[in-house]
Amino acid sequence: MTLRHPVERGGTQRRRFAQLAAKSSHFTSSPAFFVVCLALIAFFLTTHFAHLPLAWQLMAGDLMAAVTLLLLALLKNSAAPRGTCDPAETRRLGSRPAGVP
Repeated sequence: MTLRHPVERGGTQRRRFAQLAAKSSHFTSSPAFFVVCLALIAFFLTTHFAHLPLAWQLMAGDLMAAVTLLLLALLKNSAAPRGTCDPAETRRLGSRPAGVP
């Protein structure tokens, strides 16, 4: 098991990971993914308001949890590792307004 950022691991798998991350990022920022999420939320609400069996309610909740975890993993793995950000951007993000300690 490695604790390094996927971008820092190198090797031939880096390209496949980078391609998968890029494709996933493009899909999750598309209108199609938004529609999928709306459908999932509608399914979740329908199962609860229609008082469907518990198994259906659990499935709806589990689907929402799975999508959430996948998005969280994508967000975490697509973040730039420490020290690879643009220095000007780092200064801009780290600057504070006058009078703030």
